[in-house]
Amino acid sequence: MTKNSENLSHIIPTIEDWPISQFSQDRDEFIQRLIDYTMNRLLQSNSNPYEILSKTLYLERQRVKNNPWAVDPQDEKIYLKTLTKELEDTKNAEDPAQEELKILRRLVHRYSEEIIGFFLPKTHRFARRFLTSFFKRIFNNGWGR
Repeated sequence: MTKNSENLSHIIPTIEDWPISQFSQDRDEFIQRLIDYTMNRLLQSNSNPYEILSKTLYLERQRVKNNPWAVDPQDEKIYLKTLTKELEDTKNAEDPAQEELKILRRLVHRYSEEIIGFFLPKTHRFARRFLTSFFKRIFNNGWGR
């Protein structure tokens, strides 16, 4: 078995030119496009916003209660309870459909923010240097003798 310890160069040499880096720089714009796209798809689905919201909020409250995820925000239960109350209050609003759309947009925005991550070139550089030296140290020939 031959030992190959050469470092390979990146396909795109400059980290700032990487697609994930470009994506992170335009994160807010991407989130807005994602929200608009999602709202259009939801509204084309022949369901009214009240039905979508009530089903989503019910299922999410059940999930958080019975099977919470470690990555759930601390205020998830309170947030869902607040949205449920706001949804019920839309029945008494002047324009219930408009209020339901606002709540739906806020919910989609929150999920989008949770899902979309951050890429920081500085963090990547640190992790690459640290992990390279860490693994070299662990897997060198003399370790464990």
